Amino acid sequence: MKFSLSKVSKFTKNITTIMTGSVLAQALSFLLAPPILTRIYSPSEFGSIAAFTAVQTILAVCSNLYYSQAVMIEKEEKSAKSVVVISIYASLLVSSLTGVACIVYASIVGRSELTSLFLWLLPLETLLTGVAVSARVWNNRVQKYKQISTVSVIYSFSQSFFSIVLGLLGMGAKGLLIGKLIAILINALLLCIVMIKFTSYKQHVSTRHDEKN
Repeated sequence: MKFSLSKVSKFTKNITTIMTGSVLAQALSFLLAPPILTRIYSPSEFGSIAAFTAVQTILAVCSNLYYSQAVMIEKEEKSAKSVVVISIYASLLVSSLTGVACIVYASIVGRSELTSLFLWLLPLETLLTGVAVSARVWNNRVQKYKQISTVSVIYSFSQSFFSIVLGLLGMGAKGLLIGKLIAILINALLLCIVMIKFTSYKQHVSTRHDEKN
């Protein structure tokens, strides 16, 4: 019974940690930032990037060809690490194909200044999103819930912060695009740092254990 209660307590703590990060991130994105952003950006500026955001969201879903989903179900840690690597390579492939598609689109349809910026950012955002998802799933596998929650809050804050700053600098709709890219970059970097740090620690412990045996 004591063991069961301990497991329930740990599970509850993990759920609470994840929910706290999600709630704070959502609060920043939907409650605190919008009143400021709507005073900086016009409805037409929000509307001009709506289609771009929709395309990026669709690509983000399949940015690593769903390989990241296999990370959690692999029984052996070594196999799971291999799947993470494959997932990141898949992200590179998808982003490369996205870049080719953007070049073809630009040559056929033509492009405005805002469209040109979006076509440059889309492949990069796709790659960073794929890498971030892969790292996040790995961190979830090794139960780094506190770090995941912290990164989620930082991501939401950084997107709002840079969008506000760039808007105040008069960049218009481009500020929203660049602000989002900066946030995605920060998100990917932090999740990778957590993943690499924890993986290195496990390898170090494993090596020392083997040496003692």
